[in-house]
Parts: sequence; structure tokens; C-alpha cells
Amino acid sequence: NITAGTSTGASRTAPNSPLHARTPAPESPLHGAAAVNARIAGSGVRQALEEWHAQMHARIADYRPANPPAHFNAARQLDVALTHIEDVARGRREPADKIELKATPVLHLPDLVSEIAHLKALHLSDCDLRELPHDLGNLGMLETLKLRDNQRLHAVPDTLGQLSSLKHLEIVGSGVRELPAMHGLANLEHLAIQHSPLTGLPRDIGNARKLKTLSLAHTYLREVPASIGNLSKLTELNLHHNVGLTSVPDSIGQLRHLKTLDLSHCPQLRAVPAS
Repeated sequence: NITAGTSTGASRTAPNSPLHARTPAPESPLHGAAAVNARIAGSGVRQALEEWHAQMHARIADYRPANPPAHFNAARQLDVALTHIEDVARGRREPADKIELKATPVLHLPDLVSEIAHLKALHLSDCDLRELPHDLGNLGMLETLKLRDNQRLHAVPDTLGQLSSLKHLEIVGSGVRELPAMHGLANLEHLAIQHSPLTGLPRDIGNARKLKTLSLAHTYLREVPASIGNLSKLTELNLHHNVGLTSVPDSIGQLRHLKTLDLSHCPQLRAVPAS
């Protein structure tokens, strides 16, 4: 478990830096982890990671974790985070396909992260995260994305909707108000947006046809898209504590496998469809 940090005003890595080097084609022997490892070894990526580390370190004094671990030391956590990310990129860490940062002053991730083609899980908790990589959609093998207690994260990139392997998306305790189109999330099974100022769902939520659980508790939803009726595999729908929710669509009656429906603490919701 690791933590990391960044600074809002710090300059980002230039587009022509080693972090933006093109990944070789799949048929190349330098593909995936091997390609990233080669760039780390010989193309200045280590230097770029150290520059990112310096940017994050410059803002350490501003970082106040909500739930710091015992004997917390932000600088040490940031050092561990750098090593952790590099080890995952090189494939020399078990598990080699997961990055997990906790209580770390990371305002943004190094650009290298969106180049780790073999990455399957990304967990960022209590990191003071302000933004996600714009190239997040490059992570074609990513299955799990968990973002917890990042109150100053106000948006997620549109490329999130391109994560075709994503199965579990969790954003809890954030400043996120909206989600991008979900047309590419064909394998999504679990979606949880909680304790966030989310005001609505994408109209194409119904395209996530493998979705089994949908939890939108403690948000600011005003309505639920009618396309939710297309989620034929949905077994759990949690709309608990949405004080602005005034109605749910008739299409909710099409959810034949639904076992749990929580509409508690929705004071503006006066009735549910007969369906």
C-alpha cells in the first residue's frame, strides 16, 4: 500500500519527453511490459519519473491525508510510490499488474502509468488526486479502477469510456459531477459512484449490458436515464440518499433480475412506477 502526491501549479512532462514515446506494435518483441522496461532502461524514463517525483515533493507541505497510517511520513511514502510504479512498469513486482497508492500526496500520476500496457488494477486512495491521465484509455487490459477519498478530483477524462476490459469502477468521496459516455465499457460489471456530487448518469448507461451492481448512494442525482432498463443483468440498484431525485423511469420494471432496490432517504421521490 502506497501513497503519492503532485502539485497543481507544477509543469507537466513535455509531449516530446520519453514518457510519450510510442509503444511498439504488438508484433514487436518490445511490447507491453518489455517495451516499458526497455524505455526505462535506456530512454530517460527514469529521469522523467524523478522529475515527476520532484514536482510532487514540492507540494508535500500542503498535503493533509484524511486517514494517515501510523508513523506517517509523506516524503517516505512518495519515495515508495516512485519505486512501486517503476517496479510495476518493469514487471519485477508481485503482483506486476497492479498499482495501489494510499495516503500519498499525488496530484497527478506520471505519464508513464498510461503506457503500462499490462496494468490490470489501479487503486488510488486519499492521495489528494486532482486529475487522471488524459491517455487513460490506453490501458486496454485495465479491469479495476478504484478512486477513494480524493475530494479534489472533479472530473475524469473522456477516455475512461474506452476501457473495454474494465469490470469494476469505483469512485467514492470525490468531487466528480459527471461521467463520460460509456459506449466502450462493454465488460463493466460493478459501478459505484458514492459520496460525490454526481448530478446525472450518461444517457448511454444502458450500453453497459454486463452491469450487475450499480450504487449511486449519497450523490445529487436528479433523474435516472430510461436506458437503465437495458441493464438486463442488474441485480442491485442503490440510490440511497439522493435528496434531489424526484422520479425513476418506468423502464426500471424491465430489470427482471433485480434483487435489491434501495430508494431510502430520497425525500423528493414520492412514488415509484407501477412496473
